[in-house]
Amino acid sequence: SKNGEAYLKPIIKDEEEAITQSIRQSLKFDLIITIGGASVGKYDLVYDAALKAGITFSFTQVNMRPGKPFKAGQKGNTLFFSIPGNPVSSLICSQLFIGPVLDKLQGNIHSLKVKEALLIEDMEANGNRKHFIRSKLIQKNNKSYVKPFKNQDSSSLTILNKANSLIVREEYEPAIKRGGKVKIIEMSI
Repeated sequence: SKNGEAYLKPIIKDEEEAITQSIRQSLKFDLIITIGGASVGKYDLVYDAALKAGITFSFTQVNMRPGKPFKAGQKGNTLFFSIPGNPVSSLICSQLFIGPVLDKLQGNIHSLKVKEALLIEDMEANGNRKHFIRSKLIQKNNKSYVKPFKNQDSSSLTILNKANSLIVREEYEPAIKRGGKVKIIEMSI
């Protein structure tokens, strides 16, 4: 079907049994998305609750930043995604994972498009996680240029609001000089 209906459940207490019950009640839907309660360690209430509700996980974290605690699983025909509660992480995970899945469920062409752009300034070498760097894409003289924002703190909504693209840096990618080519994803959120 080209259409879908969203159902927003009320906020659930940070109690494993309440979360388990809510997930069980939602298994009639094609897709369940939880936001918050997804962490790495003892504050990961959603993971244990989802296991008790019968979800089988394909993966429980992604080697990326921001958004490492993103989880995906399934029970029967119901897909299950657990997104971290940090607003920047949740929006970037939605852009990278949820949007393309919703497109696929609705029979649309995959919406995530990776392109190349020229860096406006030097970038340091990347660390041990794939990094999606909030940036400003500028079109000039039929060329794409991109400027990374200095502040990449995952709590900065101001920077996310200004960003129209994400620079994709691979694990341990070396430094890149101004004018170098980088992969980018235009943001649709």
